Amino acid sequence: MLCPNCESPHIVKNGRTHSGKQNFKCQDCDRQFVLEPQHQPISHETRQLVDELLFTNVPLLTIVEITNVSERWLRYYLENRMNRRSPVQSRNRMASSKHRMKVLM
Repeated sequence: MLCPNCESPHIVKNGRTHSGKQNFKCQDCDRQFVLEPQHQPISHETRQLVDELLFTNVPLLTIVEITNVSERWLRYYLENRMNRRSPVQSRNRMASSKHRMKVLM
């Protein structure tokens, strides 16, 4: 058995998950994992496709259908993407919205 993160063979048992599956831990990178997870991580390619679809203003439910991700994951992903904006981007966005408010008045 190898670690899915670093491919190290130094694996030890690490209790059980809430659903009763055996949990393992890598002694080299401290990654915890189960052998046959129910939910597979979303691939990098799928994340890129989601980004492209979001950029082109495709509706969220259509993105869910095209990429086969859950609505819950997509909402979580969007929230994290928005929170990762740099302070400069946020300030620029705020400044542009203040400018728009002045134009509307």
